[in-house]
Amino acid sequence: MTSVIDIRPSIDPTPLARVLAGIDIDGFYGVDGAPASIDASDVSVTGVTVSSDDCEPGWIFVAIPGLTQHGIRFAHAAIEAGASVILTDEEGRVQAHERGLGAPVVQVADPRGIVPACARTRTPLPPRA
Repeated sequence: MTSVIDIRPSIDPTPLARVLAGIDIDGFYGVDGAPASIDASDVSVTGVTVSSDDCEPGWIFVAIPGLTQHGIRFAHAAIEAGASVILTDEEGRVQAHERGLGAPVVQVADPRGIVPACARTRTPLPPRA
């Protein structure tokens, strides 16, 4: 049986700043939790996911707030799987720093709403005939 990973396209790494171009970003924070410049960042990404179980090396892990818990709880597993950056809201950013996750964090107002735009820049749709 073929796994989902086997059928994913191979995508060249893209600079984080390019992936997030045109997206309203509230802040970018380095591994130490200090504000940093996303344009000066050397972070590149190859995919995006909201599931730590689905994360691969070089991907953006999107930590979404839920009804009973915040997705940042699963960020450690995503980082262990190779996530290169965490994208989350302010609450998630604060928790990421408190947990000492050791990954850069992009803060946005609505992480759930950003996912389609991030995915589109990573795997653009084929041209229409």
